[in-house]
Amino acid sequence: MQNIALISLYAAALTGAALVTPHAAAADTDTKVARIAYVAGDYASSSSRGLQHLRNRLHELGWIEGQNLVLDEYWGEGDMARLPELMRQALAQHLDVLVTSSTPGALAAKNASSTTPIVVASMGDPVATGVVSNMARPGGNLTAFSTG
Repeated sequence: MQNIALISLYAAALTGAALVTPHAAAADTDTKVARIAYVAGDYASSSSRGLQHLRNRLHELGWIEGQNLVLDEYWGEGDMARLPELMRQALAQHLDVLVTSSTPGALAAKNASSTTPIVVASMGDPVATGVVSNMARPGGNLTAFSTG
């Protein structure tokens, strides 16, 4: 379970870095509300702890749901084949950042968008799976924590 917490903290830090800092945005009278989507192929009940760590860390970074943050959840309920459609649904919401986990999630996200910043909390080898062509110059709009 500690690995889930560490991965969630890493994802939150990357996600926070991909957003405009709320303190700078607060100086503007028309404060933008950031929209993040968390898309996963697993069950919400089995991943709620990791997602709560993400929420907590975002809160620590100044991102407050209902104030300057909307965090949408999309769950495949164990059916990885649903990931491409879930990615399309999430991206239709004009996201600031898309967060996912797993190699299938990374591949579905990469195939769904070349412009929206994507954070992958955990995946296998990104080169071997074709997510990036090489580690020295991965390019693109995706950043990940690789376990492979």
